[in-house]
Amino acid sequence: MRIVNEEMSWIHLLMILLITPVMGGCYQSRSIPSWDQKLKAEDRFVLVLDDEAVLDRETGLVWERVPDTEHLVEWEVAVGGGCYNKKVGGRKGWRFPALYEVQTLVDPSQSAPSLPTGHPFILNSSVINGSIGFWTATEQRQNGSMAEAITFSSGNNFLLDKPVGAAFWCV
Repeated sequence: MRIVNEEMSWIHLLMILLITPVMGGCYQSRSIPSWDQKLKAEDRFVLVLDDEAVLDRETGLVWERVPDTEHLVEWEVAVGGGCYNKKVGGRKGWRFPALYEVQTLVDPSQSAPSLPTGHPFILNSSVINGSIGFWTATEQRQNGSMAEAITFSSGNNFLLDKPVGAAFWCV
């Protein structure tokens, strides 16, 4: 076993030496999110990008802190550029999340909103009471005119006709 450990050390050193110049001369350690851990909200969520976005340490995803619920749009508009053109915390490059990614925010033991207690997101009352649904990038396979949406009053997902207006939350 000692040989394997020494070989692994050499492999790690070689990777650091090869990657460091590509990263501008600094080695950055990034922990890989682990699905076997469940963090409390104060440890799980970290405000980033001038407090305009939230890093989820359980999944590694970065979410906008305040999703736009003022402009409800059809699915085609949302998926066609709603996130790509958005600027949050001085950064572009946002994307439309899949259903499984949005579901990682849901805490089934909570309701109105169905987010972990102590989360740092800023949500208006229409999100909390469930009158606004959020689009996801997940289309229904059997019926191309519908896509998955989610409500954060209950955390449930549902199918919604694509021409209907809904909010979207960028990641």
